Amino acid sequence: MPNETLEKKPIALVYGKDVKMWQNHKQIAFLDIVRKYFEVHATVGDGGQNKETIKYALPSYVINHGVLKGSQLQELLKKAKVFVGLGFPYEGPAPLEAIASGCFFINVKLDPPVGRLNSPFFKSKPTDRELTSQHPYAERFIGQPYVYTVDVTKEEEVDEAVKEISTKTVRPYLPFEFTHEGMLERLYAFTKHHQFCNDGQTKEIWPPLPSLQTFSSKPDQSCDHVCEQKGLICEPAYFTHINNIKSFNGKCEQFKHQTSLVAPAVKLISDTEVQCFLQNEKQLFSCVSKEAFISRICPCRDYVKGQTALCKDCRA
Repeated sequence: MPNETLEKKPIALVYGKDVKMWQNHKQIAFLDIVRKYFEVHATVGDGGQNKETIKYALPSYVINHGVLKGSQLQELLKKAKVFVGLGFPYEGPAPLEAIASGCFFINVKLDPPVGRLNSPFFKSKPTDRELTSQHPYAERFIGQPYVYTVDVTKEEEVDEAVKEISTKTVRPYLPFEFTHEGMLERLYAFTKHHQFCNDGQTKEIWPPLPSLQTFSSKPDQSCDHVCEQKGLICEPAYFTHINNIKSFNGKCEQFKHQTSLVAPAVKLISDTEVQCFLQNEKQLFSCVSKEAFISRICPCRDYVKGQTALCKDCRA
């Protein structure tokens, strides 16, 4: 598929098969702009709903195919030029399938980022992750020309992105890590190097310790964020190697051991006083947690483009 050149039609297929995703008319108003450049299609099923409900929820110009078989959906993606997100569902596989079929993907920017503190969807989930867009992987690791992460509440931004897409073409693209070869490479690396039953005698460190780069975050900033700003990713396996006094570079003379999702870290007590603390519970190391007035010590590493699970020195 990625080596094919597909003949595309001016079709925008909307990512939203449930009628509930269409019922916020204010949220989907940007489709009026998409319509200026593309014929808008959808695959909304009734899901037991009254068909009048679907008719009311979808704009009149949308061509709805209803529920399609997998093969039928693939054929539609091959014809479509752009796959349009509505902001939900989060992090689904469909955008990757669309990009692999030669589509552009309009990825809805989430501002402020969505997480457990401001979203009913994440409220009961045991994670402090915050999503900056409907599909953060596509935003961060694919990007343009395939992915346009857009604030759909800003008409000019939407119009500029859709107009640009209408004048371009892209070849089908699938990141290597989503191919069977990519999966087998990871499997080989993990089974060869990871010590699943550490007897305390093994000295090999994985990922290789030379790939470790340590940075301090700003207050109320996660390690995931600070590593991303450096063009790197946070590596949880390295936390045990930075959970020591040396990593603080002389910022503190006294240390406390604390059970905390943000340790190891430096807490600002006043303009002239700080408190440093180390992690007391190894199961609580976190790349995504953050707190006000706390600067985290963060373990980052590089990665192979298209194979983010591996550092550049990790390939066999």
